[in-house]
Amino acid sequence: MESICLIPNTIRKPSRYINREINTIYKPDAAFSFCLAFPDTYEVGMSHLGMKILYGLINNMPGVAAERCFAPWADYEAMLRRRNEPLKSLETAKPLSGFDIVGFSLQYELSYTNVLNMLDLSGIPVYSYDRRNEDPLILAGGPCTSNPVPLLPFIEAFLIGDGEEAVPEIILRLMDLKGSGRSERLSVLAEIDGVYVPSVHGRSHKRLPIRRRIVDNLDDAYFPTSPVVPHRAIHNRVAIEIGRGCPRGCRFCQAGMIYRPLRERSMATVIRLAEESIRNTGFSDISFTSLSAGDYGCLFPLIQTVNERLKGAHVALSLPSLRVGSADRKMLRQLKGERKTGYTIAPEAGTERLRNVINKTVSQADYMESLQALFEEGWETLKLYFMIGLPTETSEDIEGIIAMAKQAVRVAKKAKVRKVNINVSVSTFVPKPHTPFQWMGQIPLEEIRLKQAELRRGLSSRYFKLKPHQPETSVMESIFARGDEATTELLYNAFRKGCRFDGWTEVFDFSRWCSAMEESGIGPDYAQRRYLTDDVLPWDMIDPGLSKAFLKKEWEQATAAEISPECREKCLACGLGCKSMDISSAEDVEADVAALPPVKHPVMLSAPTRFRVKYSKTGRARFLSHLELKETIIRAVRMAGIVPDYSKGFHPQPKLSFGPALGVGIAGHAEYFDMEVLSSIDPAKAKGGLNAVLPKGIEVFELGFVDKRVMSLNRFISRYKYMVELPEGSVVPEPLLNEEIMVEREVGKSGKLMTVDLRRMVESAKVDSGILFLTALDRGETKLRLSELLAKILRLEPESVTLLNIERLELYGFKNGWLTPMEILKQ
Repeated sequence: MESICLIPNTIRKPSRYINREINTIYKPDAAFSFCLAFPDTYEVGMSHLGMKILYGLINNMPGVAAERCFAPWADYEAMLRRRNEPLKSLETAKPLSGFDIVGFSLQYELSYTNVLNMLDLSGIPVYSYDRRNEDPLILAGGPCTSNPVPLLPFIEAFLIGDGEEAVPEIILRLMDLKGSGRSERLSVLAEIDGVYVPSVHGRSHKRLPIRRRIVDNLDDAYFPTSPVVPHRAIHNRVAIEIGRGCPRGCRFCQAGMIYRPLRERSMATVIRLAEESIRNTGFSDISFTSLSAGDYGCLFPLIQTVNERLKGAHVALSLPSLRVGSADRKMLRQLKGERKTGYTIAPEAGTERLRNVINKTVSQADYMESLQALFEEGWETLKLYFMIGLPTETSEDIEGIIAMAKQAVRVAKKAKVRKVNINVSVSTFVPKPHTPFQWMGQIPLEEIRLKQAELRRGLSSRYFKLKPHQPETSVMESIFARGDEATTELLYNAFRKGCRFDGWTEVFDFSRWCSAMEESGIGPDYAQRRYLTDDVLPWDMIDPGLSKAFLKKEWEQATAAEISPECREKCLACGLGCKSMDISSAEDVEADVAALPPVKHPVMLSAPTRFRVKYSKTGRARFLSHLELKETIIRAVRMAGIVPDYSKGFHPQPKLSFGPALGVGIAGHAEYFDMEVLSSIDPAKAKGGLNAVLPKGIEVFELGFVDKRVMSLNRFISRYKYMVELPEGSVVPEPLLNEEIMVEREVGKSGKLMTVDLRRMVESAKVDSGILFLTALDRGETKLRLSELLAKILRLEPESVTLLNIERLELYGFKNGWLTPMEILKQ
């Protein structure tokens, strides 16, 4: 048997830890190593575009390796601590303590406890002053560095702003100092524009501030077209950043302020990146991302051109939440494409008055016009984003949220939409640094709860799915977003009390936070603190490029409920001194499209052909779930240039059908799937093409043509051969099967409860040198459940079965004798 990976089958979602994804880069002999540490789960981190950019960018540097590490879930953390093992990178299983740099991505304030926990699990002292010369330098970047104060004792250097130019500069400077003292390396980092080093710069705003790094030209900036394809992710799609920054100036939005000025990628560059990424990843969805995608200068021709060039490839296009009015009917028809995705609108506030306060230019007429266009063009699902607790909010504004959601239902019914789904996402306003609302406090916790209760009463209809953010997490986010030095002790106390994954509702423990707050002398009302506009603020050592005079003026405009124009219409003298924001003309767009290389289409068949594929799933790939395995193989089929046939309907799917699923952690040496293909393929070349793009542990052995008369895999297969490595010292009953094995289970489609004799499902079972060789059968509608059978015949508890090393050797069906799914093709 193959040596089992050191991940017990009891670990939740083990694919988070197994590595070996498509497009992973390995540079174990690199002279300089950088660990990209994301303080959340694998699937969250692997959906983050910034990590993909830095991973490719750093690995493109000669002699430098970038590897990844994500926050382990509680079960995996417990295993590491029980085994006294350090946290390691995915690529080469290198302890984080062995890297030259560990760089944390700070995307969300409630991930801060995970930062401390990852350091502790790595054997790296949590406090900077305890670190030795041989410990890696601990850096951080991301939007949360706009207020680094809560993490000052733990992070040694903060990168403020864009990383595409700054990160290589940091690495090159430190490569020249490898082996030098810690203080010398930090002093050199402090000389780099955009890098804040507390031990060098100090914490007084009078000696600073540190100016944000800004990439001027996105066309010249690095962008990956062969990103790592994750085993699991929140967003399984190609994400192409079409623009950075936002001209709108929403007063609550920190990203809209700190990512200024607006910069756009050219349409030709975006299309090239999208097409290369689709080829190199096998994804079937493209998201054009930006803070304000609807403001992209040539959005309609971009979507139209991509749809035309990828016609027939079953690629769906999507955009993040759009400003009301930014998509007309022509745009909606292009977005529908071949697969209709959901649509998101973010009014943010329930009344026009409050939208003026926050500088969200959405009129009631614009909203109604957008709804009519959306539903008349066939959409059934709409997501609405709102906020509660905004400055000057009244009860009328809460009622306005309910009214706007109900208006959406009425418009959908009038458009004769059959199945209306209105998802209403409601977050609580969190005042953020470097925004016009940075001086404001958050509303009290109890008030948040009361406003959410009112929304629940008003949106109780079956048409609505209300998703309010957890009130307590919003309070903690607010405390740290504008945190001063008192919050550093709170953070450490919370980590010490076991706070982890505080942004996850099922994990967040407010009682632990309350205990930590009591010890730290901070209460939930810390989120309500207000500042005067002339006060020195904790985060004043950071300069995002916006003047305080601009922010003050915007605050005054807000209190008067007055709208400020967008940057492209009129410069508001925010302090950045932006260059002119030239938008491509129609002639430029036409020239860009004409210059694009022609799309190469494969030779297509007049009718789909069915092929059967035999493959194995071994090594670390055994920890992929059946769904993850299917998605991996479907992407590999697309990457290999094989064009599958698709089902019909609202959301077409590739016609691949798989044999009986393997349980997570069980290896398979002879697995099968059938695929219906429209492209002309040579089986030998297709085998090579698939193996070239499949991750290690999944290997294709053979492809065979399937005649229409051949039964499907799941109808044909009814016999299974396994071998099971028995635990050392286990006592095996002798003889193994000397009596009936009766269990009760639901049988068939009716779900009728029946008594089943599992003994009838066992053809043979014998033990040789600590290995159980088992051949089992389905009996009519009674299907084999391996874990149930093993628990009975080996007299083990169900949880003990999950610890066994199990391998499936072959599958069979009966036709004039037992045949494998490949042998039946030759009959």
